[in-house]
Amino acid sequence: MKIVSKLWVGIVVLILLCPLGLLIPDKFKAGEAWGEWGTEKIKEMVGYIPSGLNALSGIWKAPLPDYSFRGWEGKGLAHICFSYMISASVGIAVTVIFVFILVKFFGKKNNMPKIHSKFIERSLSGTLSFVKESLYSQDCAAKNGFLQSLDPRIKTVSFLVFLCVVIFLKNTALIGAMYIFCFCLSCLSRINPGFFLKRTLVFIPIFSLLIVAPAIFSIITPGREIASVNYGGMHVAVTRQGIDTAALFLIRVTTSVSCVVLLSLTTKHTVLLRVLRIFKIPQVFVMILGMCYRYIYLFVGIVENSYLGIKSRVGGFISASKGRRLVAWKIASLWQRSFQMNEEVYRAMLSRGYTGEPFILEEFKTTIRDWVWLGGVLMMSAVIIYYSRYM
Repeated sequence: MKIVSKLWVGIVVLILLCPLGLLIPDKFKAGEAWGEWGTEKIKEMVGYIPSGLNALSGIWKAPLPDYSFRGWEGKGLAHICFSYMISASVGIAVTVIFVFILVKFFGKKNNMPKIHSKFIERSLSGTLSFVKESLYSQDCAAKNGFLQSLDPRIKTVSFLVFLCVVIFLKNTALIGAMYIFCFCLSCLSRINPGFFLKRTLVFIPIFSLLIVAPAIFSIITPGREIASVNYGGMHVAVTRQGIDTAALFLIRVTTSVSCVVLLSLTTKHTVLLRVLRIFKIPQVFVMILGMCYRYIYLFVGIVENSYLGIKSRVGGFISASKGRRLVAWKIASLWQRSFQMNEEVYRAMLSRGYTGEPFILEEFKTTIRDWVWLGGVLMMSAVIIYYSRYM
């Protein structure tokens, strides 16, 4: 049986299993699924319908409301189960047709073999980038910079203070000024400015922008309209209050990420784990965090060596189907190896005197410079909070 045939068989099985969402709750008298309440149910539970939910509830009219046909609401459970399967079939058919149209008109057939032939290389380059960034982080922590010279305990407390200030501030300009201050600290700590900007402005801020983007519209955040459009009888507008809310959220996330990145780049991994234990972070959490870091680093090396061994035996070109089988085999192999390595690593750690506490060779020593830095951080934070509230 071909892969496509197996896929369709699996989809049919999933369609036939759809009524389990009705049969199991009916068997155990569980009631409705949590979170799938309509406006009437919410009004019955809390006594009112939130204004935002009431405004959004009428925007979309499902072709098959409640996965059922019109007039079937009062019929038996068998009819509802059948309508569930019909709804699933219609949804899958619409999705398949939509994807087929996209591939038909926008797919690039000439480039497909090249992309498939380099699938494993791209996956491997992604894993190796993790190693490179980890090595660069350790190199940054070993440099003779400003933040590297501070006591790790004082440095951690200062960045926690910065994070608290960023969370409680509601002034976008002040939070932006704190981000510029973090950028200046990165330059004083001899961190590559491009690397710092890439770590703080690319992934998490863009993801946060996608989350907060709907807040700029009037249906989410009412207020003074800046631009509006009427489409299909519905009035949609961008409000000033929505833009301010989105900007505040985005700059707050970016500045918080910059504080965390600075702390991780200027502090060695083992030292940071030790600081967490000094601040009474649970031992289990610190131990799991350290083990995960070491395991990921180890498995990346295993993946690289395994791929080089396979490539040296089969050549440079691997077809798409063989590439998928190779990746699946490697996932299973890594899982089996990690399961075997789990007990061996733990016994090796116990034989070397491991008790759950991270140990480092260097001792923490605070100097006048550390206390002056902490005092300056507290004073600056107090001034920022006072200015944001009373000025």
